[in-house]
Amino acid sequence: MIEKEPQKWEMVFDERQAALIRSCRQYVTDGAPGLPGHQLMLIVAKMTALLDAAGAVFAFEEQPGN
Repeated sequence: MIEKEPQKWEMVFDERQAALIRSCRQYVTDGAPGLPGHQLMLIVAKMTALLDAAGAVFAFEEQPGN
């Protein structure tokens, strides 16, 4: 495993994952109508808001195959 430099939490997600996170945040912003996966989307949005508020920066280890 190769240890990477610390980086803002968003940078560890690929584009597809980042798009899903953005969708969860937008879902909450738009009023959360109760679609399938409702609770999961609320949790992801809340977790990302907490990470933003904390200015979260982490050092991640590169996993084989990533």
